[in-house]
Amino acid sequence: MEICLKKYLILFFILILVGIVFAAETKFYPSPIVVSDASATVNDNSLSVSFSVVSNGASFHNVVYGVQLVDMNSFGQPVAFEKSFDDKINLQDGLVTTKQVSVVLPDYLNGSYGVKLILSTDKGLELINGIIRKINLVKKKDFVEIISSSCYIVVNGENQKYGLIDGVDIGKGESINANCEFVNHFSSNISVYPVFETRFRDSFGALLDTTPLNENVINLKAGESSRFSITIPVQEKPQAYTALLKFKEGNTVVSNEVGFHYVVQGVSATIQNVSLDKNYYARGDNVNVGVFWSGSADSFPDARKQSVNNDKSLVVSIDSNGTNCFEPLNKNLVDKNDLVVLSTVSVINCVNPNVSVKIVDSKGNLLDSQIFTIYGNVPVNNFDVQLIIYLAIALIIICVGAYFVLLKKGKK
Repeated sequence: MEICLKKYLILFFILILVGIVFAAETKFYPSPIVVSDASATVNDNSLSVSFSVVSNGASFHNVVYGVQLVDMNSFGQPVAFEKSFDDKINLQDGLVTTKQVSVVLPDYLNGSYGVKLILSTDKGLELINGIIRKINLVKKKDFVEIISSSCYIVVNGENQKYGLIDGVDIGKGESINANCEFVNHFSSNISVYPVFETRFRDSFGALLDTTPLNENVINLKAGESSRFSITIPVQEKPQAYTALLKFKEGNTVVSNEVGFHYVVQGVSATIQNVSLDKNYYARGDNVNVGVFWSGSADSFPDARKQSVNNDKSLVVSIDSNGTNCFEPLNKNLVDKNDLVVLSTVSVINCVNPNVSVKIVDSKGNLLDSQIFTIYGNVPVNNFDVQLIIYLAIALIIICVGAYFVLLKKGKK
């Protein structure tokens, strides 16, 4: 019995040693986002959605989530309603995040809709886009309907028509118009004015500006169908944007919403996600930083004018409580969508790393940045690891020696 206990004691220390060695090793690789327990319920005009999400491998920061209702009975299943929520999710390897949210649906929705769950980084990297349930809604109020299938964009002074998601590129001083048919479904006359919301890249991107065009009042008779052409307020900084249009009567929204995607010409870049292979680093650990980025927004086939100078540099730095974990890393970039992995060695115990990633142009002008902090477990110092390993080996030797001593005495 005594000898048996000593065998288990030896095995115990061996497992400790193996555990120490392998716990220090983690791998960096991109992996899928997994959503589970997704559900949607409707009570009157209130839609409740819940879900759990986990990343198996890579980390994703500043993740935006929201819902879309797509019209199941119309060609192409156009978006009838969408809502993104203000709080953002930080997904770390293996950490499950659960969300439960509610949103009040417009009273005018009528028919069969698919409830889509959308997750993307706030820089436009889509992670999840799928229907979790179909629902049926009954209209309670009339509305002014912008017929999205009739909409297009025109550059002022030109005849070419561009689709809502074509991303027509425009230069400094150029303007674009939104052209659509709309119908007054109310049984009375109505006076409405347009309101534009500008978001970064897509409709789930950061809200940059809200522009009510109160002076552009449009009078519609009961049941009237008409076409409008309205100048879209555009941003100045080179990048991709989406302008969301809706109509108001006074302070009340009385129409559906339609998005117009466009691009401002010039050198630009977007850091769509940054991922580390660990939540912390001990001194001497290898550090791997993955940066998924996209080049100038106007660099696409059939662009009206592409950027000429696309020289860019990636700058990565990480500190812990104000002390650099390593010397900043620099890499020249080729203008395309790409995953770049930079590797180095941590020179300190890098606890709760503050991550700063920037892309600059050839003149050092900042094109985009992402800054965040990762909170994780406190690492074990390399010296402490070595000491534990030496103690474990010594204990194993002592146990093995004791085992043979006891065995020899047993034979006597």
